[in-house]
Amino acid sequence: MPYANVKYCIRLLPKIINWPGVYELFAICYDVPEKEFWKARITEYYSARQYLLSELERVVKTENTIFFSQSTDSHLWKMAGADKLNPYSDTLPLVQLGKMLGQYPFDLGRRPYGEIFSLLAQTKVQNEVEQDYRKLQLS
Repeated sequence: MPYANVKYCIRLLPKIINWPGVYELFAICYDVPEKEFWKARITEYYSARQYLLSELERVVKTENTIFFSQSTDSHLWKMAGADKLNPYSDTLPLVQLGKMLGQYPFDLGRRPYGEIFSLLAQTKVQNEVEQDYRKLQLS
């Protein structure tokens, strides 16, 4: 599934309050036509739903683990207005990758989630190593 779809589905989950919302999630994730969705047996629905929820939960946990960082400058970052960036949290990583790779960020959003996640994780580790190296040089 493309990176943008995964991020959209994660944001969509808490907002699902009715069956049309459930269908929208299934349409995005499973690319199932509406007629097939409504004709599916309840056992098929629940097994697909359980798989979908567990995978999206796994994605969120993995992202939180990989991208968590406790910086000594985090208080300065927050004072500078980091909270203003929260509405753009899904696309900002794509903007950064786009700058590095010379590609349009929304084109990157159509790439498979695994590819983008891998590039983001590698970039984060590289940035941390470079930052630590600069600190060592200044010591």
